[in-house]
Amino acid sequence: MLKIRYSLLIALLSVISMQAFSQQKKKNIIVFLVDDMGWQDTSVPFWSESTPLNSIYRTPNMERLARRGMKFSNAYANSVCTPTRVSLVTGMNVARHGITNWTNVKKNTPTDYPDSVLIPPVWNHNGLALAKGINNTITATPLPMLLKQAGYFNIHCGKAHFAPYGTPASNPLTIGFDVNIAGTAAGHPGSFLAEDRYRNNPNDTTWGVRGLDKYADQGLNLTEALTREAIATLASNRTNKKPFFLYMSHYAVHLPFSKDKRFYQHYIDKGLSDTEARYAALVEGMDKSLGDLMDYLEKEGISDDTYILFLSDNGGLTTTPNRGGLAHTQNLPLKMGKGSLYEGGIRIPMIAAGPGITKASTSNQYVGIDDVFPTVLELAGLKKYETIQQVDGKSISPFLFDSNKKDNEKILLWHYPNNWTTINLKGISWASAIRKGNWKLIYFHKAAKLELYDIQSDIGEKNDLSMLQAKKLKEMAGLLTTELKKRGAVMPTYKKNGQQIPWPDELYEQIADSLRLQQVIQPHGKQNAASNNFIPPSNYHIHRQSLQNSYNKFSQEKKGRVAFMGGSITEGGAWRGKIESYLKGRFPDTDFEFINAGISSTGSTPGAFRLEQDVLSKGPIDLFFEEAAVNDEVNGFDGKSQLRGMEGIIRHALRRYPDMDVVMLHFVDPPKLEIYKNGGVPEVIVNHERVAEQYKVNSIHLAREISDRIIAGEFNWKDDFKDLHPSPFGHEIYARSISTFLDNAFAMAASDSQKPTARKLPEALDSFSYTSGQYLPVSQARNVINWNFIEKWSPKDGVSTRKRYVDVPAMVAEVSGAEMKLDFSGKAIGICITSGPDAGIIEYSIDGSAFKKADLYTQWSGGLHLPWYIMLNDQLDDKKHTVTIRTLAEKNSKSKGNACRILHFLVN
Repeated sequence: MLKIRYSLLIALLSVISMQAFSQQKKKNIIVFLVDDMGWQDTSVPFWSESTPLNSIYRTPNMERLARRGMKFSNAYANSVCTPTRVSLVTGMNVARHGITNWTNVKKNTPTDYPDSVLIPPVWNHNGLALAKGINNTITATPLPMLLKQAGYFNIHCGKAHFAPYGTPASNPLTIGFDVNIAGTAAGHPGSFLAEDRYRNNPNDTTWGVRGLDKYADQGLNLTEALTREAIATLASNRTNKKPFFLYMSHYAVHLPFSKDKRFYQHYIDKGLSDTEARYAALVEGMDKSLGDLMDYLEKEGISDDTYILFLSDNGGLTTTPNRGGLAHTQNLPLKMGKGSLYEGGIRIPMIAAGPGITKASTSNQYVGIDDVFPTVLELAGLKKYETIQQVDGKSISPFLFDSNKKDNEKILLWHYPNNWTTINLKGISWASAIRKGNWKLIYFHKAAKLELYDIQSDIGEKNDLSMLQAKKLKEMAGLLTTELKKRGAVMPTYKKNGQQIPWPDELYEQIADSLRLQQVIQPHGKQNAASNNFIPPSNYHIHRQSLQNSYNKFSQEKKGRVAFMGGSITEGGAWRGKIESYLKGRFPDTDFEFINAGISSTGSTPGAFRLEQDVLSKGPIDLFFEEAAVNDEVNGFDGKSQLRGMEGIIRHALRRYPDMDVVMLHFVDPPKLEIYKNGGVPEVIVNHERVAEQYKVNSIHLAREISDRIIAGEFNWKDDFKDLHPSPFGHEIYARSISTFLDNAFAMAASDSQKPTARKLPEALDSFSYTSGQYLPVSQARNVINWNFIEKWSPKDGVSTRKRYVDVPAMVAEVSGAEMKLDFSGKAIGICITSGPDAGIIEYSIDGSAFKKADLYTQWSGGLHLPWYIMLNDQLDDKKHTVTIRTLAEKNSKSKGNACRILHFLVN
């Protein structure tokens, strides 16, 4: 009997012991959430190498935490705050919970900025709720409620931003927290400064941080005040002997960048601007808070019983002037920042430390903010729990306790069908994205564009592989569509017709034919090598002005006039024919007229004077391609002439037809390759780009593209591209790049609800540019001595000439001593001649000034009657003038005679 009683006693004690052990096993948990902290805003490198940005910041306590635990190099959040915070406390993906943008402090007030093209869907702008009954909310069982049921003491400290004022979830106490320190509907503080009492004005009841007056009285920075109050609350819980959950949700490092004097001067001394020093000081203040909490845990002997999960709510802010320096450089090598689904907007710093987590380890597994919910519950010992919502996240515990474990089948999903800001830039707002394995697809709603990246090898998202990997693109577009629909995602609609934008797989089908046309073009035998480092043409395109005018003309009126102007690369270029075919294929019902105004050997100065005759006289031009970068340089025109010629073309064209769409092309030749190889930019392209920027003309940098792709080893100049007059392969490269530009431009135009607009001309860059350039007939010459007017001139010596410069009227002198005068009005006078083997030397005088000489013979004259444009004076007063021209007995040593054959007078 005693033996039986003894056995029962042992069993009872065992049960009690197990219960105590079970209670003891519950670990404390701290989620340390930073607001707007970028992946690079720390001295802890989360990439495979340290970067210059890492060297800016002092975050010794993040370093300390990383030594204690595991860094996640591929951790992600949503691109703005409230969607991330709701995903964290519900485990729901943003596409499912539908709080797709940040919530307003005011109930029933969406935060979307107006847009000219898209209307955001109806989304849950009233945020999180625990039960149904409030419109535009998502109901869920929140994380702190489940932890509370499991016996945890829950503390909320800092920014909440779960829902607007006037809804229950604006107060964290309603969603399961036992203590709320300073959490409201506000998404940022009024100020971080004690002298402002953490308000932006004395009457601030919206953004002002509440309940911390005693710390304001002590002159403490807000970050310090929150930390001290959190530690004091933890200390008061020691007598309860409950495990705690601390949601340490800092307002830092969000705007306003109030000056934290404790750390500010260090960064000023380091050479940072005032803005960046303020920002870095906020980062360091946040890091001190982390260190203070870790110190408290160690002091109380509970460090080994506490898990700490450190992370940010979205990528770092990169817009200016809120940040210093150039916009979108603050997260490099990541692209863009907050508000974007490029990596800079969603990849975040994340560190996990605690019992069983390998110290000083790194996991390269990609994880998302949805995963925090089930992870925290599992760390709290809760593997079975009931929620009213469907949880999308998966616990990352398998990766926490085994840094080598990987899951490349895992799917991360982002959805941002909203307009975050007034910045109208592809990459900001309006997007959905998915990652599976190393592949990431982004669907830009407004641009109607799919971009595909291999994130493992291209962390900066520089190489869009959508054209190279059409099969993978289709697969990922289908997967993104499936995952969005599975979660009930809502999509934007077009403002112009109210129709929903296409799903990603529908967009893929719309562009599939174009993709097939643009398969990667490579020289024979180099397919594999070129595929390894394919550089997408879109990297070299500058979209300064919509092609909406021409798009509407082609798609709605079904008529189009397209002109191509330039030199021999345009005149005889196979690329031009391919673009004509592309346009006819893109708009099969449109009646096109194509104008080939390419003439060998001519650049921008000739173009400015022949523009009227060869292009504008044909009628209104809808789409105009202009190139002159090769001949302007080869023919020896100086920088001044390069600018005056190109501005003459562009300004004259837009003045004549203000709704004309213009695309400037920069073709390649060996000198440009050498300049780019050495890190420079050709002067002629600099000058032409000044014009493009001034008049908001689109540019395609083909010379730079060819140079970069040769350097990357995709092909070579000698065997593949061949010459400035390209091989068929080279023309394919040109045509693909131009058609890619057109595809993207037309996609943007198709989604734009604005009516076509005529451009307003800006101030001229140079008042002497050839903006009114025209031909005057040679028959207008007077006082003609020893000149012969020939109605249809053609060479008599068997030497060839250029098309359009033969069988035309000419004033010809083949002996010295010939003389003529011409009366004209304008600011410039010149002559268009044919310079052949017998080209001589002339002298000329304007308005009785001293005579000046001009040698008409060129390096090409020996075997060609070359069309040659010579400006005699291009800086005259805008009035009537008289020019006198004489042939001289003097001649070039290489010339066979003293001839001067004038086909046109040039007047501006």
